[in-house]
Amino acid sequence: MITQLRTHIQNALRAVTTENAPNVYLAISEQQGYKNIEDQIIRMMISENMTASACIVHIENSL
Repeated sequence: MITQLRTHIQNALRAVTTENAPNVYLAISEQQGYKNIEDQIIRMMISENMTASACIVHIENSL
């Protein structure tokens, strides 16, 4: 199940560009930044019942 979740998040993060989420794009360009964003998405998906894509938008707006 966790592998499927991480794959879903990975697919959502592949859609991130410098145009649609520049701060997230910059963060995920480094391994530790990717891990941090992935962890934030997982926590938000659980606590806020949001999709990975919605989490990315929320994270971008908070950065």
